[in-house]
Amino acid sequence: MIEPLSGKAAQAVAAAERRLNIFEGSVRSGKTVASLLAFLLFVRNGPEGNLLICGKTERTLKRNIVDPLMSMLGPQRLHYQGGSGELALLGRRIYLAGANDERAQEKIRGLTLAGAYCDPTTCGPSVGKRAK
Repeated sequence: MIEPLSGKAAQAVAAAERRLNIFEGSVRSGKTVASLLAFLLFVRNGPEGNLLICGKTERTLKRNIVDPLMSMLGPQRLHYQGGSGELALLGRRIYLAGANDERAQEKIRGLTLAGAYCDPTTCGPSVGKRAK
């Protein structure tokens, strides 16, 4: 059962209005549930167009993202067929992409997307640092 958000998790969802929102914290701190709720708000209220969810593999996406979303929303709001590389969430098409190395960029290069959810994401050393 998913408990209501409180504290920093609730604040993070409320503040997730930027072009890029990064959720970071310790294991079992509520990052995934909070970030999924923020993504659901984007799916529902964001600009029209296709979306992307990327992660290490489609299998890990199913386990870590699709299954929790299904628990939250039920099958009437989320339709997923394994191996198809797509799901329908709240009436929107969302592509799924496994991205386990740098070559995976070719899977999504050239896509026109309204938004994306990435889990987990590894950032290089320059992310978050100010340019001099």
